[in-house]
Amino acid sequence: MTPTRRLLILLGGILGGASTGGASIGCVLPDRDIQIVDENIQNKHAVRFVEPTPLSPQALDACDAARGDDLGLCQPGEPEAVLPTYLDPTYLDPGSNTLIYNFCSCDRAAGEQSLNQLNEFSLYVEDRLDDVDKSASPLYAAALLDLGPNSLDPQNSVRYRDYIDPLRPLDLDDQLEYKPLKRPDPLLRVLNVGNGNPIDLCNRANDTPLRAGIHELRIIVTDRPWFKVDPEDVEGQAGVPDIANGATFDTISYIFRCDDKTAEHCQKIDCVKPMEQP
Repeated sequence: MTPTRRLLILLGGILGGASTGGASIGCVLPDRDIQIVDENIQNKHAVRFVEPTPLSPQALDACDAARGDDLGLCQPGEPEAVLPTYLDPTYLDPGSNTLIYNFCSCDRAAGEQSLNQLNEFSLYVEDRLDDVDKSASPLYAAALLDLGPNSLDPQNSVRYRDYIDPLRPLDLDDQLEYKPLKRPDPLLRVLNVGNGNPIDLCNRANDTPLRAGIHELRIIVTDRPWFKVDPEDVEGQAGVPDIANGATFDTISYIFRCDDKTAEHCQKIDCVKPMEQP
């Protein structure tokens, strides 16, 4: 027998033994008590923000044709009303001919208020039926300011509680006739940022005005109550999704700039005391 043939026989024996051994091991794997999914926290449909986008006339016609006699909206909200993710302080609004995103940090201790504030706006959030009890999950939102990428305590960055209450579930928008084509009901909720009031980004984040410079407002939504270290804690850690209990979440961010009150436009136009307002 040649050395080459002897080597082939040896390799064949090794591979054959491994195959037999593998088959034997596979036969003794138990098929009981294997828990793939915890039905108590199952959550297949993630929560997400829904933003309207500009549609071409052809797309609008196709949507209307597909709906037939079903009168409704092709998408929630109006694309023209979507807030840009970068609030450019040099943007000149064509309607008012003013710099609508040119904000100032005023002297609140001296009783100053900012005249230039962001108009309230609405965000739409969808979350299909809960997989466990087939009821709508309560959705919660919070506003985070300047959350660092390595932050281990997001709850300490929650701000603007006057405009977004992190403990109040979002309302189902029963006024919006939106039924997506060929999809189950998304159970659309509306988040009214501002609660009916203009938003003073640079002066009402907390008790003190923001430092001059660039800032990030990050809005987070989740489909479970906020994470709790202690079950008796009513509020929990607002801004921290309870992922261990099946929570999903989504975020949307806005970048804006605050000028110091010593800036010319802040001194002359924006930062005024209530009795000085025109």
